[in-house]
Amino acid sequence: MKDYFLAAALGNGNAKRFVDLTRGLKKRYLALHFLFITLALNFPVMFAIARLAPWDFYSRLYGEQFAEIASAELGQTIHPALADSGLIDEFNAALYSAGFGTMLPSVLLLAFILVLVLQLVFYALAAVFMGLHRMNSTRFSFRERLSIFIMSSTLPVVGSALIGLFVPALHIVVFYFAEIITGFALSRAYDKAEKID
Repeated sequence: MKDYFLAAALGNGNAKRFVDLTRGLKKRYLALHFLFITLALNFPVMFAIARLAPWDFYSRLYGEQFAEIASAELGQTIHPALADSGLIDEFNAALYSAGFGTMLPSVLLLAFILVLVLQLVFYALAAVFMGLHRMNSTRFSFRERLSIFIMSSTLPVVGSALIGLFVPALHIVVFYFAEIITGFALSRAYDKAEKID
């Protein structure tokens, strides 16, 4: 457990120590950290979805077509730009009373699954590309490269989750860029430390 926390803290700034720690971590700790990273990345998305009023939620889901659909159903024209319209307030009130909140958990679960799949694909591709990058230096197995990326995600996910509270969804792209830079920087630092030793 001590090695897990030390690896999550990026080996306290020592790249060689960090890589050595991640190479020896048990699979359950990697899975646990992957779950923590995915939850932290999902939090801003879930927070943004949960705060939406029904009209805003459906407008984002269906785009401009939703105003046309709602207009046809209500028999009155609702322009998407009329946020102060009494019809939109009536729509929101009707959906709240019809149980709009009971539908949200399934939407949040779908958002979680989508980010989970993105995470799996990202980490797999990052590990493959790190393997290609390290062909002329110390070879790491796929699992070792994967563990380097998963365990080095701590700082990038905290920073991107904070960004995500203000700009949801864009924070995922920020996380991936930050994680690519962090993972490859640790890889280069490990090579330099090995040459010194």
